[in-house]
Amino acid sequence: MDETSRTDSNGRDVLRVAGVHRLDPRELRLEFDGYVPLQFRTHESSPGCGYLRFGNLRTTLVEMGIEQGRQTLRSLTITSFGTLAPWPAFEVCESRAGLPILSTRFEDYEVVTFDEDFSLAVRPTEILLHWASLIRCTSYDNGQTRFLASDGALAGVRFTGLSEEDVRLFRSLRSAPAP
Repeated sequence: MDETSRTDSNGRDVLRVAGVHRLDPRELRLEFDGYVPLQFRTHESSPGCGYLRFGNLRTTLVEMGIEQGRQTLRSLTITSFGTLAPWPAFEVCESRAGLPILSTRFEDYEVVTFDEDFSLAVRPTEILLHWASLIRCTSYDNGQTRFLASDGALAGVRFTGLSEEDVRLFRSLRSAPAP
């Protein structure tokens, strides 16, 4: 299996980007706090989502909320993480405005868990989360949040233009290593 391909129990490549959903920028929220390190969302209350999860679910967890019906990526939460990685080389070849629509088929509450970790890298005003190669990316831009797809599949997300204070708070919330 290609490293950017992730399939669910029905064999669907759920990270494949199937389209783009334009959204009013006033609907976007990017939040940092002392409990949940980082949360991106596009709604005040849950629109009814299925979830894609990465991590070992004990000390590392990233969760993406996918809107039922439309299959639009509506939220992303970095709940816990371990070590920070060096900033990787990557290239953005194309930028599009909007949220990625994924090839999921969530019609009801459903959770797909990928029992694998992700990488996080930090610069003074940026955070980069990825779980696959970031070679020749398409960026789906939403204010400070840029979802990155490589070879047609969602591979990561870049948060830009952050305050140094928010990035310091984020770094300080790193989970303790697993026993």
